[in-house]
Amino acid sequence: MRRLLGIFVSFVLFCVPSLAHAFNLASEGYSGFYINPTYHIADSKVKLGQAAWQRIGLPVLGFHYATLGGKDFNDGGLGDGDLLWFNVTEGLFDRLEVGYSYLVFNHDTGWVMTPSLDKNFHIFHTKLALIKEGERASWMPGLSFGFIYRTIDNGGRRLNGPKLGLEGYPNVKDSGSDYYFQVGKTITFLPWPTIVSAGMRSTTAELNGLLGFGNEREEVFEGSIAVVPLVYRGKQLIVGYEHKQQPKYDDWFSVFAALVWNEHLTLSVGFADLGNAKPLKGLGVNNGLNVHHQAVMGITYQF
Repeated sequence: MRRLLGIFVSFVLFCVPSLAHAFNLASEGYSGFYINPTYHIADSKVKLGQAAWQRIGLPVLGFHYATLGGKDFNDGGLGDGDLLWFNVTEGLFDRLEVGYSYLVFNHDTGWVMTPSLDKNFHIFHTKLALIKEGERASWMPGLSFGFIYRTIDNGGRRLNGPKLGLEGYPNVKDSGSDYYFQVGKTITFLPWPTIVSAGMRSTTAELNGLLGFGNEREEVFEGSIAVVPLVYRGKQLIVGYEHKQQPKYDDWFSVFAALVWNEHLTLSVGFADLGNAKPLKGLGVNNGLNVHHQAVMGITYQF
């Protein structure tokens, strides 16, 4: 029985040698799941006899969507709204990925006196695989270092001016950077192949930048786990859980299911809890981002 189980696990891993690559763009465009990066990097196309410096992958495109409704503005919620991310990521030299994402942050509080929360973001990211999984020994986990730069495209209006609402939150800037380490491994001795990835992030962002960027850095934890319960005729089902700490505010988490349709296309759906943040509560303003249990979806296409 153990032998049969071992053969089955080996077969599954053979069929899905690049699980994270097939489902490889998180919402901000880096290789990962939905809200977190993992230790993986985007594919670089490898040809027989090709040197590492010649390996350049084809672009990977992504689109992600999250609702922001479900709580009335006067009860401390945001009202109706959504988040839309458009991503393009490129794998280079079998060791590096670079990418760009554009985030559209829409909302409708239904209250004419509310200061606008609408913002669009430019997000640039890169990730370097310091150690690739299994590179020096079969038990060796993967280790990656990543960098993210976000800037708000808000028509030239700075967020730290003398304004009302979230745009008047003290010491908030309109751009900031993160850097992070991620370490992880694909576990093969369990009944289902399981990917575990965890790391630390240094950030100045307030809720990933949705509330702007501060002056001080804070270190937070983020981790993900995913299993592959089904492989059938080239299609793969991946289900998982993610947790992301947020400085000052509620942690984020998501649960997701992804269908890897083929080597090019992956579809994902799930729920994300983006917490409850009221940055101006000390000034007597009760509204903020109260967005628990929001629907999320994603599409990734690799050429």
